Amino acid sequence: MIGEMEYMWYILIACLVAGSIAAIAVIYTATDGSHTTWRMARCFGGFTCSMVWIAAIADEVVSVLQVSSSAGGTRSSREPNYARSLDLLVGMKEKSMLTNSQSEN
Repeated sequence: MIGEMEYMWYILIACLVAGSIAAIAVIYTATDGSHTTWRMARCFGGFTCSMVWIAAIADEVVSVLQVSSSAGGTRSSREPNYARSLDLLVGMKEKSMLTNSQSEN
């Protein structure tokens, strides 16, 4: 994730401190939840959570597609389309050069 596990303790402590501050703020200021500010805060939290879930699911789908595309076939089938198109064009040019030189002889 970050590269070295020594940073993990700092991340855990920062999350604990931020979570504690947020919990204390909610305990002292929370009402029945009908205030517009708290509704917007909950909407923002729900939107953020849904974006994280969508990003995680999309990442997994891309990983599965990459694994399934590289599971079978030859190396040329995994090359980008433009590389295969370029190979075809070069091959056609070489063939036409061969036929032109043969027709001249």
